[in-house]
Amino acid sequence: KEIAGDNDVVLIGSSLGGFLAAKIALENNQVTKLILLNPSIIPPSVDISTLQGLPSGILYEMKDEQLFEKKIDAEITILRGIKDDVVPSQWVLEFAKAQEATVKFFRDDHQFSRNLEKLPGIISKIANLQTKSINR
Repeated sequence: KEIAGDNDVVLIGSSLGGFLAAKIALENNQVTKLILLNPSIIPPSVDISTLQGLPSGILYEMKDEQLFEKKIDAEITILRGIKDDVVPSQWVLEFAKAQEATVKFFRDDHQFSRNLEKLPGIISKIANLQTKSINR
């Protein structure tokens, strides 16, 4: 509802926030670019009863088949830390394939701690953001 009147919306999400950003983009064609950092999106083929660390209700929500069956209208770029020990690579690659997303790999962990200071510049380049203030 917050983006209803906006155009050319760029959404950025990391981990569970990546999942939420993807869900919002799926339902809102105003989102033109989606930048996801190690997104926690569970493919339909995964048995969530074997997963630990989050309540089953949250895991069930993260396993949204629509994210693999319905095309998101936005241009999608995924930043993937190859040393991420939280989100399995297979999940990210399955989502990327289903959505025809671009995946950029980094020698980094789930939190992008090696590249944390570089992330704003990396994201700005992907989003083609101009340096300007936005007054609402």
